[in-house]
Amino acid sequence: MVELCVPLKRPIVVDYLGNVFNKQALVEALLNKNVPKAFGYIKGLKDMISVELKSIPGTKGADSGYRVEA
Repeated sequence: MVELCVPLKRPIVVDYLGNVFNKQALVEALLNKNVPKAFGYIKGLKDMISVELKSIPGTKGADSGYRVEA
């Protein structure tokens, strides 16, 4: 099974509910037909929107992660 719960890395996509995914992991899950049931409404590339996230200068979020903006 392709792991969808991993740290984000480019390229990044979101679904229409606002869930954020690594595009490569999601495409692999779609190709292997093993998308978790919770995301079963994602059927293909048309259900994803590519986004570019940038870190906000001078900020750090919880767990030593950076805060980002789209």
